Amino acid sequence: MNQIKKICVIMADITEDYRDEFIVGIEKQANKLGYHTFVFSMPLLDEIHTKKEEEIYGLIDFEQYDGVVFFRVPSLH
Repeated sequence: MNQIKKICVIMADITEDYRDEFIVGIEKQANKLGYHTFVFSMPLLDEIHTKKEEEIYGLIDFEQYDGVVFFRVPSLH
């Protein structure tokens, strides 16, 4: 299998400034290993089907990535 050297990052509910550090950290580590990161974000309030946010998955061509990282950071509130 040929490596594409791309990683898809899906982060839900990016609403706090500190969450930028997660994205920056992933990007720095990926770059050190020769990968490019592509970040997709979507609001994820208390349920995923609030306003069809789940449709983001249909827009991403997962065949174009070597890996996918999905995470949601809980709110500090």
